[in-house]
Amino acid sequence: MATVVDGNRVIVYDRKLSAIVGAEGAEMIIAHELGHHHCHHLGTPIDPHKELVADAFAGAAMKLMGMPLEAALAAVAVLDKRPSPSHPGRQERVAAIKAGWSEPEAGKACRLP
Repeated sequence: MATVVDGNRVIVYDRKLSAIVGAEGAEMIIAHELGHHHCHHLGTPIDPHKELVADAFAGAAMKLMGMPLEAALAAVAVLDKRPSPSHPGRQERVAAIKAGWSEPEAGKACRLP
Protein backbone atom coordinates (compact mmCIF):
# COMPACT_ATOMS: atom_id res chain seq x y z
CA MET A 1 0.00 0.00 0.00
CA ALA A 2 1.24 3.48 -0.84
CA THR A 3 0.38 6.16 1.68
CA VAL A 4 1.62 9.28 3.43
CA VAL A 5 2.40 9.27 7.16
CA ASP A 6 3.30 12.53 8.89
CA GLY A 7 4.13 14.07 5.53
CA ASN A 8 6.42 11.19 4.53
CA ARG A 9 5.75 8.97 1.53
CA VAL A 10 5.53 5.39 2.73
CA ILE A 11 5.05 1.95 1.21
CA VAL A 12 3.60 -0.74 3.46
CA TYR A 13 4.39 -4.29 2.33
CA ASP A 14 3.16 -7.49 3.96
CA ARG A 15 6.13 -9.89 3.94
CA LYS A 16 3.73 -12.83 3.95
CA LEU A 17 3.19 -12.09 0.25
CA SER A 18 6.81 -13.01 -0.47
CA ALA A 19 6.08 -16.67 0.21
CA ILE A 20 3.46 -16.53 -2.55
CA VAL A 21 5.13 -14.30 -5.15
CA GLY A 22 8.85 -14.73 -4.42
CA ALA A 23 11.50 -12.03 -4.47
CA GLU A 24 10.71 -10.88 -8.01
CA GLY A 25 7.02 -10.63 -7.20
CA ALA A 26 7.84 -8.58 -4.11
CA GLU A 27 9.91 -6.22 -6.27
CA MET A 28 7.00 -5.92 -8.65
CA ILE A 29 4.53 -5.12 -5.88
CA ILE A 30 6.83 -2.49 -4.40
CA ALA A 31 7.41 -1.01 -7.88
CA HIS A 32 3.62 -0.82 -8.33
CA GLU A 33 3.28 1.11 -5.06
CA LEU A 34 6.18 3.38 -6.07
CA GLY A 35 4.18 4.02 -9.23
CA HIS A 36 1.32 5.41 -7.15
CA HIS A 37 3.74 7.83 -5.49
CA HIS A 38 5.51 8.77 -8.73
CA CYS A 39 2.25 9.31 -10.61
CA HIS A 40 0.71 11.42 -7.82
CA HIS A 41 -2.25 9.10 -7.18
CA LEU A 42 -2.38 9.58 -3.43
CA GLY A 43 -5.09 11.82 -2.07
CA THR A 44 -7.14 11.55 -5.25
CA PRO A 45 -10.43 9.72 -5.81
CA ILE A 46 -10.36 5.95 -6.28
CA ASP A 47 -10.06 5.10 -9.95
CA PRO A 48 -9.29 1.62 -11.33
CA HIS A 49 -7.41 3.29 -14.20
CA LYS A 50 -4.79 4.47 -11.68
CA GLU A 51 -4.09 0.84 -10.82
CA LEU A 52 -3.39 0.13 -14.48
CA VAL A 53 -1.07 3.13 -14.68
CA ALA A 54 0.79 1.91 -11.57
CA ASP A 55 0.98 -1.56 -13.13
CA ALA A 56 2.48 -0.09 -16.32
CA PHE A 57 4.94 1.91 -14.22
CA ALA A 58 5.96 -1.26 -12.37
CA GLY A 59 6.34 -3.19 -15.62
CA ALA A 60 8.58 -0.41 -16.91
CA ALA A 61 10.62 -0.41 -13.70
CA MET A 62 11.18 -4.14 -13.94
CA LYS A 63 12.33 -3.82 -17.57
CA LEU A 64 14.67 -0.96 -16.70
CA MET A 65 16.14 -3.08 -13.88
CA GLY A 66 16.97 -5.70 -16.49
CA MET A 67 14.31 -8.15 -15.34
CA PRO A 68 12.61 -10.48 -17.84
CA LEU A 69 8.89 -10.21 -18.50
CA GLU A 70 8.32 -13.36 -16.41
CA ALA A 71 9.71 -11.51 -13.37
CA ALA A 72 7.39 -8.57 -14.04
CA LEU A 73 4.48 -11.02 -13.99
CA ALA A 74 5.61 -12.80 -10.81
CA ALA A 75 2.97 -11.12 -8.64
CA VAL A 76 0.03 -12.01 -10.89
CA ALA A 77 -1.00 -14.85 -8.54
CA VAL A 78 -2.21 -12.33 -5.93
CA LEU A 79 -4.26 -10.22 -8.34
CA ASP A 80 -8.01 -10.71 -8.24
CA LYS A 81 -9.43 -12.30 -11.37
CA ARG A 82 -12.53 -10.12 -11.31
CA PRO A 83 -12.64 -6.34 -11.28
CA SER A 84 -13.80 -4.41 -8.22
CA PRO A 85 -14.80 -0.77 -7.75
CA SER A 86 -11.15 0.05 -6.97
CA HIS A 87 -9.14 -2.44 -9.06
CA PRO A 88 -9.39 -3.83 -12.59
CA GLY A 89 -9.48 -7.58 -13.13
CA ARG A 90 -6.36 -9.70 -13.55
CA GLN A 91 -6.48 -9.78 -17.36
CA GLU A 92 -6.45 -5.98 -17.68
CA ARG A 93 -3.69 -5.68 -15.12
CA VAL A 94 -1.50 -8.25 -16.86
CA ALA A 95 -1.98 -6.32 -20.10
CA ALA A 96 -0.90 -3.08 -18.38
CA ILE A 97 2.20 -4.74 -16.87
CA LYS A 98 3.16 -6.13 -20.27
CA ALA A 99 2.56 -2.76 -21.91
CA GLY A 100 4.80 -0.96 -19.40
CA TRP A 101 7.49 -3.61 -19.79
CA SER A 102 7.30 -3.35 -23.59
CA GLU A 103 7.32 0.47 -23.63
CA PRO A 104 9.09 1.64 -20.46
CA GLU A 105 9.14 5.31 -21.44
CA ALA A 106 5.32 5.36 -21.45
CA GLY A 107 5.19 3.55 -18.10
CA LYS A 108 7.66 6.00 -16.56
CA ALA A 109 5.53 8.86 -17.90
CA CYS A 110 2.47 7.52 -16.03
CA ARG A 111 0.53 6.60 -19.12
CA LEU A 112 -0.50 3.38 -20.71
CA PRO A 113 1.23 2.69 -24.02
